[in-house]
Amino acid sequence: MSKGWHTLVVTVPLKPDRDAGLAKLRLLERWLAENHKPVPLFRPDGQPRTTTVCVAVPVENAAKALAWRSFCAQLGLSGSMVQWHVAAWRPHRQAETTRILAARPEERGPTH
Repeated sequence: MSKGWHTLVVTVPLKPDRDAGLAKLRLLERWLAENHKPVPLFRPDGQPRTTTVCVAVPVENAAKALAWRSFCAQLGLSGSMVQWHVAAWRPHRQAETTRILAARPEERGPTH
Protein backbone atom coordinates (compact mmCIF):
# COMPACT_ATOMS: atom_id res chain seq x y z
CA MET A 1 0.00 0.00 0.00
CA SER A 2 1.25 3.44 -0.87
CA LYS A 3 2.19 5.92 1.85
CA GLY A 4 0.30 8.59 -0.05
CA TRP A 5 -0.11 10.25 -3.40
CA HIS A 6 1.08 13.32 -5.25
CA THR A 7 -1.95 14.62 -7.11
CA LEU A 8 -1.13 17.09 -9.88
CA VAL A 9 -3.78 18.97 -11.83
CA VAL A 10 -3.00 21.11 -14.86
CA THR A 11 -5.38 23.13 -17.01
CA VAL A 12 -4.60 23.72 -20.66
CA PRO A 13 -6.05 27.00 -21.93
CA LEU A 14 -7.67 26.86 -25.37
CA LYS A 15 -7.91 30.64 -25.65
CA PRO A 16 -6.58 32.75 -27.28
CA ASP A 17 -4.89 30.10 -29.51
CA ARG A 18 -7.07 26.97 -29.75
CA ASP A 19 -4.67 25.12 -32.06
CA ALA A 20 -1.75 25.62 -29.64
CA GLY A 21 -3.90 24.42 -26.72
CA LEU A 22 -4.99 21.32 -28.64
CA ALA A 23 -1.36 20.59 -29.56
CA LYS A 24 -0.40 20.79 -25.88
CA LEU A 25 -3.22 18.40 -24.97
CA ARG A 26 -1.96 15.93 -27.61
CA LEU A 27 1.56 16.18 -26.17
CA LEU A 28 0.23 15.57 -22.64
CA GLU A 29 -1.78 12.59 -23.90
CA ARG A 30 1.34 11.12 -25.53
CA TRP A 31 3.47 11.73 -22.41
CA LEU A 32 0.91 9.97 -20.24
CA ALA A 33 0.75 6.98 -22.60
CA GLU A 34 4.54 6.64 -22.66
CA ASN A 35 5.34 7.42 -19.01
CA HIS A 36 2.29 6.85 -16.83
CA LYS A 37 -0.80 5.17 -18.27
CA PRO A 38 -2.79 5.79 -21.44
CA VAL A 39 -5.52 8.35 -20.85
CA PRO A 40 -7.66 9.49 -23.80
CA LEU A 41 -7.89 13.26 -23.67
CA PHE A 42 -9.87 13.48 -26.93
CA ARG A 43 -13.26 12.16 -27.98
CA PRO A 44 -13.57 10.03 -31.12
CA ASP A 45 -14.67 13.13 -33.07
CA GLY A 46 -11.35 14.83 -32.25
CA GLN A 47 -12.72 17.30 -29.70
CA PRO A 48 -11.07 17.48 -26.29
CA ARG A 49 -12.81 15.60 -23.49
CA THR A 50 -11.56 18.21 -21.04
CA THR A 51 -8.92 20.87 -20.67
CA THR A 52 -8.05 19.76 -17.14
CA VAL A 53 -5.70 16.82 -16.67
CA CYS A 54 -5.28 15.13 -13.29
CA VAL A 55 -2.39 12.77 -12.53
CA ALA A 56 -1.92 10.85 -9.28
CA VAL A 57 1.48 9.33 -8.50
CA PRO A 58 2.43 7.31 -5.40
CA VAL A 59 4.85 9.22 -3.16
CA GLU A 60 7.27 6.33 -3.56
CA ASN A 61 7.55 7.33 -7.23
CA ALA A 62 8.24 11.03 -6.72
CA ALA A 63 10.53 11.09 -9.78
CA LYS A 64 7.50 10.53 -12.01
CA ALA A 65 5.64 13.42 -10.40
CA LEU A 66 8.69 15.64 -10.93
CA ALA A 67 8.98 14.51 -14.56
CA TRP A 68 5.30 15.40 -15.13
CA ARG A 69 5.79 18.82 -13.53
CA SER A 70 8.88 19.43 -15.64
CA PHE A 71 7.13 18.40 -18.85
CA CYS A 72 4.18 20.68 -18.10
CA ALA A 73 6.62 23.53 -17.38
CA GLN A 74 8.30 22.96 -20.76
CA LEU A 75 4.88 23.42 -22.36
CA GLY A 76 4.36 26.67 -20.45
CA LEU A 77 1.68 25.22 -18.17
CA SER A 78 3.33 25.54 -14.76
CA GLY A 79 1.20 28.60 -13.94
CA SER A 80 -1.98 26.57 -14.26
CA MET A 81 -0.79 23.59 -12.21
CA VAL A 82 -1.78 22.77 -8.65
CA GLN A 83 -0.44 19.93 -6.56
CA TRP A 84 -1.63 18.17 -3.43
CA HIS A 85 -0.14 15.51 -1.23
CA VAL A 86 -2.75 13.01 -0.16
CA ALA A 87 -1.66 10.96 2.86
CA ALA A 88 -2.65 7.34 3.17
CA TRP A 89 -5.39 6.54 5.66
CA ARG A 90 -4.06 4.79 8.73
CA PRO A 91 -6.71 3.06 10.85
CA HIS A 92 -4.43 2.84 13.90
CA ARG A 93 -4.24 6.63 14.04
CA GLN A 94 -8.01 6.93 14.10
CA ALA A 95 -8.20 4.45 16.98
CA GLU A 96 -5.51 6.38 18.89
CA THR A 97 -7.29 9.71 18.30
CA THR A 98 -10.60 8.23 19.43
CA ARG A 99 -8.99 6.85 22.60
CA ILE A 100 -7.40 10.20 23.43
CA LEU A 101 -10.60 12.15 22.83
CA ALA A 102 -12.65 9.70 24.89
CA ALA A 103 -10.31 9.85 27.89
CA ARG A 104 -10.92 12.18 30.81
CA PRO A 105 -8.82 15.38 30.65
CA GLU A 106 -6.44 14.18 33.38
CA GLU A 107 -5.81 10.94 31.42
CA ARG A 108 -5.02 12.62 28.10
CA GLY A 109 -1.55 13.74 29.04
CA PRO A 110 0.18 16.89 27.85
CA THR A 111 -1.45 18.66 24.93
CA HIS A 112 1.59 20.68 23.90
